[in-house]
Amino acid sequence: MICSNCGHEILEGSKYCINCGAKIEEAVNVTEEFTEEAAPVDETSIDDTLNEAQEAYEQAASDLADTTDQAVGSDDSHSSSSFYESNETYTDYSEEVEEGGGNIGFAIASLVCGCLSILCCVGGCISWIFSIVAIVMGIITIVKKYDGKGFAIAGIVTGGVGILLSVIILVAMVSEGVLNELM
Repeated sequence: MICSNCGHEILEGSKYCINCGAKIEEAVNVTEEFTEEAAPVDETSIDDTLNEAQEAYEQAASDLADTTDQAVGSDDSHSSSSFYESNETYTDYSEEVEEGGGNIGFAIASLVCGCLSILCCVGGCISWIFSIVAIVMGIITIVKKYDGKGFAIAGIVTGGVGILLSVIILVAMVSEGVLNELM
């Protein structure tokens, strides 16, 4: 049997052609000969079909050029022929951006804010602000799988230590002031 779509020989009883993948509805036996003569070809219908195909192609090219211009924010319009005749290559950068990776700045900022929270632990509120920023940025780095996981963990730890030290110093100041007033 042969495929009616591509003419490739197929096995008897196959439901799909292994060459083109077309569903086999009516398989034609290879040994069967066609006795019908081919119908005469009308050249005007072929020309009309080619013209329609050319118009559809030009419309699609124009639509693609307009879409590309809108995507890159270009205000000047290109004709479809100049779009395809240029040697410029359009690169789709959306596939290159992966989840995670890069953005090591979040991790470094987390560590720096954590260190500043320890250095400013006497200042109370300032230390807490640095600590909270360090912890939040460290968590963002870990959750989004950015580079610098070690920096992020160090930032979270130093932010926690900064909060702990500022609380201890605050308690010591309050108790020292209370003890001084009692004596």
